[in-house]
Amino acid sequence: MKLAILTQPISTNYGGILQAYVLQAFLRDLGHDVVILNFKEKKLNLYDKSVIFFKRFVLRYFLGRKNIDFSFESKYEAIKPSLFKETFDFIDKYFTNLSSPIHNRRDLMRIVGHHFDGYIVGSDQVWRPIYSPDIKAFFIDFEHSDTVKRVAYAASFGVDTWEYSFWLTCKVRSLVKKFDCISVRESSGVEMCRKRLKVDATQVLDPTMLWSEIKYVREFGLKKNEVNGNFIAAYILDLDDRKSRLIREVANDLALDVTNLYKNGYQVLQESFSNPSPVCWLETIYNASFVVTDSFHGCVFAILFKKQFVVLGNNRRGTARFVSLLEQFGLLDRLVDDESFMRNVLMKNIDYDRVHLLLEEKRIQSIGFLKESLA
Repeated sequence: MKLAILTQPISTNYGGILQAYVLQAFLRDLGHDVVILNFKEKKLNLYDKSVIFFKRFVLRYFLGRKNIDFSFESKYEAIKPSLFKETFDFIDKYFTNLSSPIHNRRDLMRIVGHHFDGYIVGSDQVWRPIYSPDIKAFFIDFEHSDTVKRVAYAASFGVDTWEYSFWLTCKVRSLVKKFDCISVRESSGVEMCRKRLKVDATQVLDPTMLWSEIKYVREFGLKKNEVNGNFIAAYILDLDDRKSRLIREVANDLALDVTNLYKNGYQVLQESFSNPSPVCWLETIYNASFVVTDSFHGCVFAILFKKQFVVLGNNRRGTARFVSLLEQFGLLDRLVDDESFMRNVLMKNIDYDRVHLLLEEKRIQSIGFLKESLA
């Protein structure tokens, strides 16, 4: 079957990159011809720029933020190619199945035409309106054939609150009823599908968890560093004072050095720094003694690689994702917000024999869903 995957733009997010890569590789191993639709991040239109200009004007001239820059070509965008050079090299090397770039609806229609037998929507937060470039496209509104297969695999709303307008809800409710099979990543997503969209959904694993630790080691040639593996891997997407303090507490309590796995452009404008490739990112977690993260996929790979870890709550990006993931494996206590809870967690080691028995059971169920949905 010739399939198209609809996922968020393949850009600089390690988890987003790896979940897309694993899903297409898994589908290929099942014998399908797979293309990832290459959506690009939304460009600012005149309305977007006007809103941003107004906000910056208020910040600078009414709230006294003298450092506010009115330029739309930010310093971050200027250094992004060098900041993520190794990541872009990884994408060029491994993603040989990307479609031509999709910037707008015209590009999408030109690419899909009548070329595909089915569409797979997922994974990651593809059903969160603020993240997906064209949310109705992720409910396959562009395809009018009744014979084309429509499957949602581990689609995520990201949060446990409904972010759709009344009219958008009505629209996607009619679209989702055309799907042959629907699965979501979070337990809250099952409930929102039932209540808001009036359809049944199955909870499945994120695509990254379809592969075992051994599969990642073999696929990317991950090497175990037996000499220098006694460190904390810190993968923090949204660093602030609270998280910095918590990381220092973990380092002090465990008497370990910290290896930072990510810096955004605003942290490194005055530094010479390049974020590691996805392979190096995986290998660092693979070798770490402990993981501290505020990332969903940072948490996923800590579990896959059997690491002791803590997750620092990240409300802006959606806490429901962490709660649902951790609850499945009896690890909800690893989600911490302050020093007192964290110290209790550090004293308690994760029983990975139990966790990976649960993981294997859920992996079998998720693979079964994917196979049956495309039969």
